Amino acid sequence: MYMLIWKQDILLILFALLLPFLYLRRRTAKGKLPPGPKPLPFIGNKLPRKKDWETYTEWGNKYGDIVYAHSYGKPIIILNSYKAAYDLMESRSSIYSDRPHLIVLMELMGFPGTVFQPYSNLWRKHRSLYHKQMNQVAVKNYQPTQMATALDFLKMLLENPKDYVRHIRSIAYGRDLTHRFDQYLDLSDQVSKDFFRAVRPGEFLVESFPILKHVPPWFPGSNFQRWAKKAHDRMQATWNIPFRDVKEQMAKGNVPPSFVANSLVELGRSDESDFEVGAVKSVAGGIFAAGTDTTTAALSWFFLTMALFPDCQVKAQEELDRVTGRNRIPQFSDRPFLPYIDGLVKEVFRWFPVAPSGLSHYTTEDNIYEGYLIPAHSIVLANAWKILHDPEVYPDPMSFKPERFLPDKDGNVPRDPAVSGVFGFGRRICAGRHLAEGSVWIMAASVLSLFNIRPATDSDGKPIDVRYAMEPLPGFFCHPQRFPCVITPRSQDVVQLLNQVQF
Repeated sequence: MYMLIWKQDILLILFALLLPFLYLRRRTAKGKLPPGPKPLPFIGNKLPRKKDWETYTEWGNKYGDIVYAHSYGKPIIILNSYKAAYDLMESRSSIYSDRPHLIVLMELMGFPGTVFQPYSNLWRKHRSLYHKQMNQVAVKNYQPTQMATALDFLKMLLENPKDYVRHIRSIAYGRDLTHRFDQYLDLSDQVSKDFFRAVRPGEFLVESFPILKHVPPWFPGSNFQRWAKKAHDRMQATWNIPFRDVKEQMAKGNVPPSFVANSLVELGRSDESDFEVGAVKSVAGGIFAAGTDTTTAALSWFFLTMALFPDCQVKAQEELDRVTGRNRIPQFSDRPFLPYIDGLVKEVFRWFPVAPSGLSHYTTEDNIYEGYLIPAHSIVLANAWKILHDPEVYPDPMSFKPERFLPDKDGNVPRDPAVSGVFGFGRRICAGRHLAEGSVWIMAASVLSLFNIRPATDSDGKPIDVRYAMEPLPGFFCHPQRFPCVITPRSQDVVQLLNQVQF
């Protein structure tokens, strides 16, 4: 009996192994696929596990703007130009707005967030919640909280400059939820790593052969099942703990504006079994897990660029001094008068995008583009790194030049990185981009108004070369390596100025 079952399992596995290649052969007969690297027999292309954007960029330089690869018969399209990404993900968004169904992420880990929801009514519900609370006008409601967070950050920076990273991650749930904030940060960091592993193409064989999801956790070779169970528990904690803390604070009447608080007040209920409350919870978990990571990554690159390019720091501070007079902290109302600071923030996002290889889109139909067949059910990636380092749009792209975003004599400026891949493309563009960009702007402006950032010095008094930090830490959202720097007040009036500010 057991032998018969075992033979049936083998036949099913063999069939599952052959099916993708039969499918690929049928698709190839419909049209010419884009060029790409030569695949290995049976396995397909060996996909990069580290710094995938560099491999995709090399493929783009060799094969062109549209590159085709496949892993165990699963089609993968890499877009290496803004034109290709816009033409497909924007102009053809109706068939490029789905996400691949990732078995490990969605089924085994039970990921409830918006970012990998299929293009469906539930996704539209999530998206409407985002838009209502985080559109370009609505995010102004968060500016007092962002300013207060910036003030807290400045005070902590004055007391302990080495711990700046952990003080900038309170936007999603509100700055007063500090009693378990270390736990929030630990969960967010770990879930970010889990997410990165789960969404990376080619990481898990079960994504190509779904039958493997039925293999029990005790079976040899099913380590992915045990890992997914632990990741599931961590992810559920990330969604549950902060959400319930906000509800607890709301019951006490002591919670500042936040996505969760605003949404629940508007709904007039907080029962988590309610569909709309559940949607708020799912969206908020995504904001906390992903939004805090993107903001801290961008600010970490800001600190590194200021240490690496002191001339840019000086220019930014000269502009700030002209506007604020060095007797107050900059505010959002100053933004129209600080074009260099605006350019500096844009250049931070462009110079090293926090998600350089982007998130996978998924095609729902066959379509022809530039004479090539883009098959249905293809994973499609926009290589933000190459797009944002296109020398025709951003000359000398590896140099850090905030002034590139100032109007030239004809009033022209290069394309804003916010719409060039930093926050994604099409209907899947990051709904929280206005909040994230505003958070980075007020933090950068506030820090530069009061502090100088310099590289640390060695025992001989020479500046330490911190260019090694440009090699990012592993993870979906790229952070620079930790580097030594010296952060000092620009004047003796900083303490008095910080004590005078109230929000």
